[in-house]
Amino acid sequence: MSQPSSGLGNSSDFVINQLKLNYDQAREQARSWFRVSLVASGVGFFLIGLSVISALLGSVAAGLLAAIASLIPDAAAALFFLQATVANRRVDEIQARLTRAREVQDYVQIVNTIKDQDMRDRVKAEIVRKIFRLTNKNV
Repeated sequence: MSQPSSGLGNSSDFVINQLKLNYDQAREQARSWFRVSLVASGVGFFLIGLSVISALLGSVAAGLLAAIASLIPDAAAALFFLQATVANRRVDEIQARLTRAREVQDYVQIVNTIKDQDMRDRVKAEIVRKIFRLTNKNV
């Protein structure tokens, strides 16, 4: 059975595809920031270990220098981790929008199965009112 064409359905397809692209990009950014934060943390821990070993071997100056140097990658790791957190938050927001867009698409597909044109138009108008939280029944 062929379903009537729907501008709302086509629009929701476009929105869903755009959201999927945004979701994939945001997820990859979150992964990248997390990986970079792990590398920076590893460098920081290595330098801290180096400073402890230097201090234990009697080279206090070298140990102090390595300890101070370890602050730079640790600070960078904290910033990278913060960026990863922001990117993860963006992924969650996009996922919520994507879920909502898919729900709208499902509504439209169901509505398009209604054979009575007047009923179909009334139901579509109700969907639009709910999506945009409109109160005017003239929409």
